[in-house]
Amino acid sequence: RHEFKPNQGNIRRLWDCKAIKEKSPDSVYELASIVGLDLQSVNTDLKVLKSYDLVSLEKSNEGRFRVKPKVSYDTLNIKIPV
Repeated sequence: RHEFKPNQGNIRRLWDCKAIKEKSPDSVYELASIVGLDLQSVNTDLKVLKSYDLVSLEKSNEGRFRVKPKVSYDTLNIKIPV
């Protein structure tokens, strides 16, 4: 587990968490479409968010192989020292 650093990229990634929670996409591709980013960027975002334990990735072999991003919390409290 890494320390969350409040840089511009990580703050944007928190919006990915919100989109996952609200829209419940069935795949990384669907999440990319929802947030308006390319697939490579979303894959990178998910890797970073997973390293902070902010998302989980559920693999599915139903039909096509897919990875479904999941957020299991309703609220995220972040302390940022000033």
